[in-house]
Amino acid sequence: MTIKAKADTASLLEDTTVTGNLLTNDTGTFALKWIKYGNTSKLVGSTTTIDGLYGTLTVYADGSYSYTADLAKAEALAAGAVVTERFGYTANDQLGNTSSSTLTFTITGVNDNPVISIGSGDSAGANLTETNATLTAAGNLTVTDVDTSDTVSSTVTKAVLTGATGGLVEADVKGLLTLTPATGLAANAGDSHNLGWQFNSGSQAFDFLGQGQVLTIAYTISVSDGHGGSATQQINVTITGTNDAPVASADAYAAEAGVQLNVSVAQGVLANDHDAEGSALHAVLISGPSHGTLHLLDDGSFDYTAAAGYTGPDSFTYEAFDGAAYSAATAVTLSVTSGNTPPVAANDSYNVTAGTDFSVVRAGGVLANDSDADGNPLEAVLQTGPANGSLTLDSDGSFIYTAVAGFTGTDSFTYKAFDGTAYSNTATVSLVVSSPNAIPVASDDVYSLNAGSTLTKSAANGVLANDSDADNNVLQAVLLVGPSKGTLALNADGSFTYTPIAGFTGTDSFTYRAFDGHDYSAAASAELTVNAIPTPTTVVFQDGLNGYAATLDTTLDQAKPTTSFGSDIAVSVDKADAGVANAKQALLGFDNLFGSGPGQIPVGATITSATLTLQTNNESASAANGAFYRMLVDWTESATWNSMVGGVQANGVEALSVADVTVGQTALGPTTVDVTASLRAWATAGTTAAELNAANQGWLISTGSTDAWRFDSSEGSVHPKLAVTYLIGTSSMPVLGISDAAQTEGPGANITFHLSLDHAASQDIPISYSIIDGTATVANDLLGPATGIVTISAGQTSLDLALTLKDDTFTENTESFSLKLNSANGAFIAENTATGTIYDNDPNPVIQASVVAVTDLTTAPFRDVDAAGAGIGDPSGLAYDPVSHKLFIADSEHDERPWFSQTNLFSIGPTGATQGYSLESFTFEPTGLGINPSNGHMYISDDDQLEVFWVDPANPTVKLGSFDTASLGQDDSEDLRFDPTTGHIFELDGHQKLMYELTGDGALVRTINLPSVMHDAEALAYDPTHGIFFVASGLSPNIWEMDQAGDIISTISVLNSPAYTNPITGVAVRPKGLELAPSSDPNDGQQMSLYVADYGVDQVADGRLFEIHLGSDWLLS
Repeated sequence: MTIKAKADTASLLEDTTVTGNLLTNDTGTFALKWIKYGNTSKLVGSTTTIDGLYGTLTVYADGSYSYTADLAKAEALAAGAVVTERFGYTANDQLGNTSSSTLTFTITGVNDNPVISIGSGDSAGANLTETNATLTAAGNLTVTDVDTSDTVSSTVTKAVLTGATGGLVEADVKGLLTLTPATGLAANAGDSHNLGWQFNSGSQAFDFLGQGQVLTIAYTISVSDGHGGSATQQINVTITGTNDAPVASADAYAAEAGVQLNVSVAQGVLANDHDAEGSALHAVLISGPSHGTLHLLDDGSFDYTAAAGYTGPDSFTYEAFDGAAYSAATAVTLSVTSGNTPPVAANDSYNVTAGTDFSVVRAGGVLANDSDADGNPLEAVLQTGPANGSLTLDSDGSFIYTAVAGFTGTDSFTYKAFDGTAYSNTATVSLVVSSPNAIPVASDDVYSLNAGSTLTKSAANGVLANDSDADNNVLQAVLLVGPSKGTLALNADGSFTYTPIAGFTGTDSFTYRAFDGHDYSAAASAELTVNAIPTPTTVVFQDGLNGYAATLDTTLDQAKPTTSFGSDIAVSVDKADAGVANAKQALLGFDNLFGSGPGQIPVGATITSATLTLQTNNESASAANGAFYRMLVDWTESATWNSMVGGVQANGVEALSVADVTVGQTALGPTTVDVTASLRAWATAGTTAAELNAANQGWLISTGSTDAWRFDSSEGSVHPKLAVTYLIGTSSMPVLGISDAAQTEGPGANITFHLSLDHAASQDIPISYSIIDGTATVANDLLGPATGIVTISAGQTSLDLALTLKDDTFTENTESFSLKLNSANGAFIAENTATGTIYDNDPNPVIQASVVAVTDLTTAPFRDVDAAGAGIGDPSGLAYDPVSHKLFIADSEHDERPWFSQTNLFSIGPTGATQGYSLESFTFEPTGLGINPSNGHMYISDDDQLEVFWVDPANPTVKLGSFDTASLGQDDSEDLRFDPTTGHIFELDGHQKLMYELTGDGALVRTINLPSVMHDAEALAYDPTHGIFFVASGLSPNIWEMDQAGDIISTISVLNSPAYTNPITGVAVRPKGLELAPSSDPNDGQQMSLYVADYGVDQVADGRLFEIHLGSDWLLS
C-alpha cells in the first residue's frame, strides 16, 4: 500500500487543550517520525514536545498528540480573536517509506480578567483629620490586562461605613471617591500607576465627628474589560474627628409692656442652636437687656420684664457652650409693644334694586367680615354717607339704604370699626343699584330614549340649556307636574334622569318653571319619546342550508391563465414569487341576498353586522393573507385569469381600490372575516331588491404575501358561510359602533376610542360605558373611573372617547382591556365592545447578574433518590411548581439506554427534600419542562420522539395527554415555557434555530428566528412581567436576554469564568435548563432567581445547579 500523509486540523479556545491522532486519516502510515515547527525539527521518540508561537504540541510515535494554547501570544488574544498555527510532520511505514503533511490549529481567544495591583508608589487608602474645610486625598493603583486589545473601565461599586457614621449611609459618601480615567484605560503589561483615585468631601462634611472619633469608609472599586472580565480593590479612607465649636443662631421674641415674658426650654435661646458632635449645650449670658430685667438659665429658658412704661426694642447677648468650646456671641431681640391691637375693617359690596328699601341685618352687615386681634366687640362708626340715597347705619353693622328715585349705578358710604380703645382703617361699602328683575323665559324641550333604558341629561343638555334670563341671573328648575309613564329626578341645575315604566313606548312629558332667585318663568314642557327597540334578525347564507344554493367562488391562476377552477373544492390566494408569474386571486360571492322571500334581507333593512366564515385548509403565518375588495363588474364561476383580462384590478373600475377588510395570520379551521362594511354598502345602493342585488358582485380576494392562503370552496367539505344581522324600521334611529384603540403609555398619554353613528340624530345621544379589566386594569393602568357617560351631540356622527393612561416606571408586556358600551339613548348599539391595547414605553431593566449558589446534583440527597445511585448526572429541563413550591429537574441523557436507571425526573422541595420519579412509561429523554398556569399541569418535551407530554406535578409518572411536534416541522424539540397571559407555549428547536409559539393544545401561532450566536439553543426561561426570554445553549456558558422579536437585549456572561469550571470534568458550564423561580434565601422576600442546569459531560455524573440573582427589577409577579 502506498504511504500517504494527509493534512490534519483542530480548533480550540485559548488556555484549553485539544487531542487527536495524526495518523488516523493517513494511508499506509505506521509511525510518526519527525515533527517540525518553523525551522525547528525534532525526531519523535516516546514523548516529544515542541513549542509553537501560541502553544505547545506534544506528540507520540503512534501519532497521538495533545496541544495546549497557553503561551504569551495566545494569552494576549482578545475575546473572539482567531489565529492559526501550523506544524509539519513526517510519518513512515514498516518499509521505511515516508510521507509528510501538516497539522493546523485554529485558536480562538477568550477573555482574560484585568488585574489590579498595588506597586511601589501606589496607595490604597488615606488617613485624614476632620476640619471645617474640604478633606481631600489621592493615590494611584496599577491595572493591567494581558488582552492587548482590551481597554478597561473603572467604577466605584460599594462604600461600607464603620465606626462613628453619624447617620451617613452608602449613598451619602459613595460619590466622594472618583476614579481617573473612568473609561478607555489601555492597561497594558508593564504599565504602572495608571488608575488614579481622588477623595473630595466638600466643606464640613464630617463635622459630626467628636474629638477622637473615627470613621472608616471602605470603598470597593471594580475594573471591567467590557467582555465580562473584572477585578476589584478596596480603598480605605479613615477620618479622625476634632471638636467643633457650637453654632448659635439669633432669636427674636415679642413682649407686652407690663407683662412678664416667660420662655420655656423648648422655645428658648438654645432651641435653634446646634453642635456638630451633638454635645449638650449651655447658655452663657454675655450682656443683659437695657430696658428691663432678665433671668437666663443654663438650659436656655428665661423670663424678661420690660421697665415700667417702656415700649420698643430691647436685646441681650449670649454664647452657647458645649463643654469644650464657645460659639460666637449671639443677639436676642425683644420687641415690647402696648397691649391693644386696633381692629381691621374690610370693604363690602351689596346689590340693590332701584325703588325699594334695601335692608341688611347684623349677620350680613358691614362688620361681618371685620376682625379684631384681641377679640374685642366691634361697633360701626359712619364716616361719610352715600351721595345718591339715604342711609341708616346701626352700631352693630346693620343698615337700611334707599336710593333716590330714578337712580341706577354705584353709590357708597365709608365707616370705621371701633373696639372700645382704637379705631380701624376706613372701609368703603359699595352699593350697586340696578333696575327691577326681568322674569326668566323657559322654552319647551324634546327628548327621546329607548324602551327599557334610563335617560340621563347633564346640566349642559338639561331643561335649562335653552332657557334665558335678561339679567343673566343663575336659573333653577322647579318641577310643576311629573311624567305619567315613568319616574323622574329633576335637579335644580336642569339635569335629570327619567326611566319609563316597564313595557311602555310612546310619548310622556313633565312640566317645570325656571326660577332666577326672584321670579318664576311661565310653565314649560319637556316631551319624552320612548322608542320601541327593534329586535335584530340574523340570516345565514350557505349552500345546502335552508335550500340556499347561490354561492359563487373560483380561483384566477396566473400560471394557468385559461383554466377555470369553478368546480374545485378549494379556493387559493397567493402573491407571485419573485420573477415567477404564479399569482392567485379568489372571487367569492353570494347571490340573491336581498328580497322579500324567506331567508333574504329586506329592502330598507339596517345592517348591524355581517360575518363571513371560511374553512382554512392550509395555515399561514403571514400578517397580510387576504384583502377583500368589493367587485364592481359581473363574473361567473367559469372566469379565468385571461377572461378577467390579466386578473382583476383593484382600480375603482373592476373592483374597489380600497379593501373593505383584510385578514391577518390564519390557522387551520374556521377563519372569520368582518364584512359589515360591504353589506352596508350593498344594502344602501338602491331602493329595490333588484338594485341591491345588482350592486352585490361579491369580493375580489388578493394578497401581498407569498405565503399562500387556501380555504374550502362551495364544492369543498365546509362551505363558505355568510351571517348577516339586520334591523327593520330603524331608519330614524342611528346605529352606534366603536373601534379598537391602541396607545403607547407616557406622560399625559391618552388612548382614544372612536364612536360613530351611521347617520346623525336630531337629538343628543348620551352613551353609558364601562371598562372591563383584562391584562390591563383600571387600578393599575388608567386614570379615572371605570364607568362614564359621553354624548354625541345632535347633528354629529362621531365622538372620540379619550382615556388617560398611567405612566408607570417599570417594564412590562403589552396589555389590553375592553371598553363596553352599556346603553345609548336614541341609538341602536351594533358593536358594544372594543379592545384597548397599551404598549409599554419603559426600557428593559438592566441585569446585574451574580451567582449566589452552586449545587452539586450528584451528592447524597440526589443519589439517594436515584435508582442507579448516580444522582442527576446530565440535568436538562427545569420547572418551578408554584403550588407545591418544588423545583423539578429533568435528566435527559443519564437515563438513556443502555444506562437507563428508571429515574429521569427529580424535585427539590421548599425544605430541601429531594424526590425521584420514573417517566419510563412514556419518555426516556425528557429534554424540557414547563408549568401551565391555567391548569397546573407540567409539560415535558422529548427531542427523540418529537412529542410534548403533560402530567400532574403531584403524580408526574402518569401521562395525561400529548401532542406531536414533528407535524409542526420540528426536528429537535427542546425546552418550553408558558405565557400566562395568552396560555401559549414557547418551545425551542435547537437544530433549526427557531422558537415556536403554540396554542395550549399544540397548534402553531408563529415562529421566531433565533440569533445566529445561539448554536443549538436548548434552555429557555420566560419573564411575562417584562415580556422577555432567557435563552442558553449547551455549547456556551453565556445566557442571552432576548425580546419578542428574537433580538438580543444583553448577554449574561457571569458563568463564563474559570471559577465555575466543572471540578469533575474540567469543562466550562454547559446550560441545558433555565427557570425563573423564587430565591432560595427566605430573606430575599419577593426576589426571583434565574436557575441554570449545568449539563456537564454526557454520561458523566457531573451535573450542577446554579442560582443567579439578576438584580432588584426581577421580583415575583
